[in-house]
Amino acid sequence: MDIPADLFSEGDLVFRKGISLSSQMVLMGDQEGAYSHVGILIRDSSGKWEVIHAVPEEAVETGGIEVMKREPLTRFWQSDRAVAGAVVSYPMSDSIRALIIKKSEEIYLRRLLFDQAYNLSDSTQMYCTELVVFIYHSVGIDLTEGRSHSIPGFRKVAIFPSDILRNERLENVYHFVR
Repeated sequence: MDIPADLFSEGDLVFRKGISLSSQMVLMGDQEGAYSHVGILIRDSSGKWEVIHAVPEEAVETGGIEVMKREPLTRFWQSDRAVAGAVVSYPMSDSIRALIIKKSEEIYLRRLLFDQAYNLSDSTQMYCTELVVFIYHSVGIDLTEGRSHSIPGFRKVAIFPSDILRNERLENVYHFVR
C-alpha cells in the first residue's frame, strides 16, 4: 500500500476497520460506524509516521500486557489488522498541535493499561476513543461534541469511533479500503 504520508500532520487522527474479535464487537455495537479503532499520528525521531493508541488483543507485542502502543502506521494498517483506514485532521494552530503531541507522548510513556471496563470516569486506564478524546480535551477540543452510546446489557456509556467522526470540523485527509 502506498501511503501519501506528505498529506498528514502530527496530531491527526488515524482510524482503522479492524478484523479482530474486539473490532467486530465494536462494529456490532456501533451500527453507524465505518471504523472500529482510532489513534493519534506522530513522527518518530527519523520522521516516519507512528500511531499512539490503546488496543486489546495485541498484548503479544507488549510483553503480554494490554498496554498503550506506539507503532509504525504501516503496522497499524497492516492487512492482518485492517480492511479499511482513514486519516482525519482537526483544524488547529501549530501550538495546539504541539500540545497534543506532547500529551500523547506523556500518556504513552505512562504505559497505561487498556481499559477493559470502558470506564470514562477513570483516566488511569483507557480504551482507544477515550484516549484520543482525553488528549484533545486537554487542549480544549471536544471531539465528540457530547456524543456517546449506551451499551446494551452493560449499563455503560462508551464513545465509539463514529461519535468522533461525526464532528463536522474534521477534515478527511486520506482513506483506503482493501
